Amino acid sequence: MRMYRHVWRNLPPTARRFFWASAALFGAWGGGEVLINLYLLEKGYSLALISTAWAAAALAQVVGALGFGWFGNRWPRHTLLLGGGIAQAFGAGLIVWAPEPWVVMAGFMLEWIGDAAFWVLGTAYLADVIAAGARPLAFGIRWAMYPGFLAVGRLAGGVLPGWFGGLVGYKFGLVAMLGLYLVMVGFRATLEPAGGSGAGGPPWRLRHRAAVASLAIHTFLSSASLMVILPYLNVIYARRFGLQVEAIGGAMGLEVGMQTLAILLAPLLGGQGRAVRLVTVLRLLLAPVLALMAWSPWVELFVALAVARGVLTMMVLPVIESFWVGIVDPEERPAVGAATAVAWGVGAAAGARAGGLLLEIDRYDLPFLLAAVLAALAVAWFYGAFRAYDRPAGATLPATANSLDSNADQPRDA
Repeated sequence: MRMYRHVWRNLPPTARRFFWASAALFGAWGGGEVLINLYLLEKGYSLALISTAWAAAALAQVVGALGFGWFGNRWPRHTLLLGGGIAQAFGAGLIVWAPEPWVVMAGFMLEWIGDAAFWVLGTAYLADVIAAGARPLAFGIRWAMYPGFLAVGRLAGGVLPGWFGGLVGYKFGLVAMLGLYLVMVGFRATLEPAGGSGAGGPPWRLRHRAAVASLAIHTFLSSASLMVILPYLNVIYARRFGLQVEAIGGAMGLEVGMQTLAILLAPLLGGQGRAVRLVTVLRLLLAPVLALMAWSPWVELFVALAVARGVLTMMVLPVIESFWVGIVDPEERPAVGAATAVAWGVGAAAGARAGGLLLEIDRYDLPFLLAAVLAALAVAWFYGAFRAYDRPAGATLPATANSLDSNADQPRDA
């Protein structure tokens, strides 16, 4: 932990402000995960409509990712991040209002378009302002904040509706979530300029095109596996196990509470020459955990497995993020972020739609089995594509290593 404290104290002020903006964003996401589906069901919307809205939002994120990736080197990145935050806040406001199905759909889509700015430009912005040697631990801090503040949001999302009860209680919780979005916008408004050199290009012009394509395929499979179940955990807790909203918030909060320490540990384990092996080992354990969740007869066992699922899913994020930032040129980072965000959005749309349809026919086991298969495919692809990157310090890659570009003779940090 001393190393993390040292890195935090030496971060540029603008990086710390970005982290606090992200903390508010994660808290808003946590509250929304507990409340949004249950709120819309309470208003009379069907699960089929809600799953369609999730899928449409994920596809809208694809459009947003392409736009932010294209302009990420042409316009100031801090300005684009601010614009994305404003879109998120406006979309959340539409969901709270939700007078008609098309307004719900528009709110979901705007919120996810704004999310694209965070996923596409957030990593590139931090890589611009943080020294290369500090990035693994700095990214660890960033992703450790994710489950921590997500847990706070989920717990608040479970408690706040009980103060008023019924539809008013859900709306009160969502208004609090909207307030966190506004806090995030306030912090992003103070970010200092970074990046935006005018160089770079679309993903298909990158020097390491094959490596980026492999990363995008892994991201697609991973996001589809995640989104088959993640948007509907609250519904599963309510319908499969009969939990009330307060208990749902507690269970979902506990699920992410253990992820913080795991995320902080991962960058210390995944040093140079070990990142791909670490990701592979951790993600290999994910598929059997998901399969066990499909057949868990007791809510206590289900929650314990959900905690394990969250830890295995989230622990590797700073390792993967630091890994890909180090193998591409600085001016190409927004385009790589766009490629992975597009893959994430398409995978999320497919997964969310499939999960919603399976739950619509009251099959609470099949989403987890489908997620397990997709997770197994994702880890197999990642290891096959990038195993040559695990090597002793100073070693180089063969020019034709695996599916990488022949020009990608060795990974390097810019």
